[in-house]
Amino acid sequence: MATTKMLAHLINQKVLHDFAGLQLLSLLLENPTEDGVEIACDFMIECGQVLSELTPAGVNAIFERFKGILHEGEIERKVQYSIENLFAIRKSGFKDHPGVIPELDLVEEEDQILHQIMLDDDIDGEEQLNIFKFDPFYEKTEEEWNEIKREILGEENILRLKTRQQEEVEEEEEEEEQIQDFSEQDLINLRRTIYLVIMNSIDFEECAHKILKINLGTGHENEVNSLFTELVS
Repeated sequence: MATTKMLAHLINQKVLHDFAGLQLLSLLLENPTEDGVEIACDFMIECGQVLSELTPAGVNAIFERFKGILHEGEIERKVQYSIENLFAIRKSGFKDHPGVIPELDLVEEEDQILHQIMLDDDIDGEEQLNIFKFDPFYEKTEEEWNEIKREILGEENILRLKTRQQEEVEEEEEEEEQIQDFSEQDLINLRRTIYLVIMNSIDFEECAHKILKINLGTGHENEVNSLFTELVS
């Protein structure tokens, strides 16, 4: 899933040619398996908007294959739901799954380098680049690289990305503080609340509904699991 998601966004950013995406989808759906179809659905959700713009005929052919798999009825119901969900997302124009969010739409078209690679190509992985080599001119090389980044992304976009990264770090730190703020008495009160909800619920559906409404606080979701385990044992 992680690999195909990365490939999808390489297509979205016009680093990888869209034909490679159609090849991958055709391979996954040629002899469909449960895992293959689910991966194909997720892949199409990630880059379906961009593929629909670049190669509508190819996308139509892929969706006809999805439709055929549904009609064959040989896959699990869970995977059928995944295909039906994909069709619903396509009907909405992928509005909740944009190919490129504005914050990452940074590289001008004339600066983009599109790689046309086929799945069965013999590709040189350039493994020598994974080997550390001491650079006696590290600072000079780093400044040259920073200059290239400024030319491609622009100073304003680089500052915006740095600001966003800093905000994400601060949010993570705030979440950690929230976890640490729970005293022993707070945990006792939380467990008491969960216990009362469980014991006073008519059935499991009401219990689940009420527990979802409890303000557990970040990092304390496992208290529900541990209390259930204790009650069962």
